[in-house]
Amino acid sequence: MKLLASLLVAGSTAMFYTGLLPCPCELGTRLSSALGGACSAAVDEGVALGAAPAGVYLEVRNATVWGGACHIGSEAVSQGTFAAAGWGFEGGAHDGVDLAGVRVVSVVEGTSNLQAEDVFRAGGAPEVSSAIWVDAPDQRTADAAVAHVLARMEHGTVRSVERATLTVERDGDAFLVEVPGVLSVEGEALPDRSCCTMPESLWYSPLARDCEAVVGNPSTCRFAGHGEGAGRLSPWAFEGENSAFVARLGA
Repeated sequence: MKLLASLLVAGSTAMFYTGLLPCPCELGTRLSSALGGACSAAVDEGVALGAAPAGVYLEVRNATVWGGACHIGSEAVSQGTFAAAGWGFEGGAHDGVDLAGVRVVSVVEGTSNLQAEDVFRAGGAPEVSSAIWVDAPDQRTADAAVAHVLARMEHGTVRSVERATLTVERDGDAFLVEVPGVLSVEGEALPDRSCCTMPESLWYSPLARDCEAVVGNPSTCRFAGHGEGAGRLSPWAFEGENSAFVARLGA
């Protein structure tokens, strides 16, 4: 089975350009899901209640994640300190609680580049603070969704968890994440999937563990800031760059 998967991935690049297959990284994550992986760029089937949570995963940074070395290096020290992640669950469960229809959005802030230690082999791990919003029908479901998100992504010191009406959507290449009055993100995945055919220019990886994704470019990406005093998360904006990850969570 694994040999067959390897042969399919190896031959997928040429077929991608003919339109017969998705891009290599999306194909690879589909196969990974079939072989027991946890996060896929393309999973559209229905999800049973007992299955792991599945749906849409979107992430944006205040730094370019895919680009030339000089561009990435110029941002290494001053950028990359913020990220926002959106989880749109379409099915599955956490600790027996059905998460279908639940949405979670989190914003994290680091004292330095969130992945400098991994990407640039320099500097120590930053201190991280975060705020989380959850859109769920009741508190039990909200708690289960937040617990799943915290298990999949490092949030450091969680300053607040609030209930709100959220938007976490993907329609083809287009994506949208919104916390009304706080966070607005809108953009598209790279249509030519050049992030897949030029992996040497992909410097960062999604903050969600075991998650493979294609790169996206947000035309809108603005965070208004949140909280008070020493626990306040600062406002930021980063638009028109290859600074997003677009994926689908799979069982």
